[in-house]
Amino acid sequence: MARHSSNEAASVAAQIEAWKKIVDVQQHFNDIGWRIRSLAMTALTFTLGATFFGYLNADPVTVGAFQFNPAAFVPILGLLIWFLFWFADGIWYHRLLSGAGVAAGPVEKRLKELGVTADLSTEIQKASHKKWLGREMNSTRKLNIFYCSGFVILLITAAALVLMTGHSVETLSGTLPTPSVTP
Repeated sequence: MARHSSNEAASVAAQIEAWKKIVDVQQHFNDIGWRIRSLAMTALTFTLGATFFGYLNADPVTVGAFQFNPAAFVPILGLLIWFLFWFADGIWYHRLLSGAGVAAGPVEKRLKELGVTADLSTEIQKASHKKWLGREMNSTRKLNIFYCSGFVILLITAAALVLMTGHSVETLSGTLPTPSVTP
């Protein structure tokens, strides 16, 4: 690091403190995001387990002229829970993490101008934008792939259960014969 006047040294120290705080905030929101995803995976696993337990143990229910295994409702409820995890992660905390990443850019640029290498956020962002299967990725796209995958798993599970167990129930029409009793 080059020699700086006391004002420049104070500016460097202030910029470094700001950068440290931004990195702390990024770590905080990243940790929250991974905790949410971990809980989401636990909920997904539980939902699938409960679905198959219900499939094996529940008696069919009849709704109108259609009969199916009621375990098909479990992945539908799982979809609602999965959506709530996506909302908390993707709409709430991921945006805050992205904002912290944006805030780091100018501070890292200023530190570089002052002769200090502190480019963690910039390098993480570059690494995050690598191509995967021919598409440039970013953290938002990866987050959406994660939640869309869980959504598809739950949707396929519900549809498969209805298709495997559902069938039309034939109803009797007309008059029923009365049993005759002979003395």
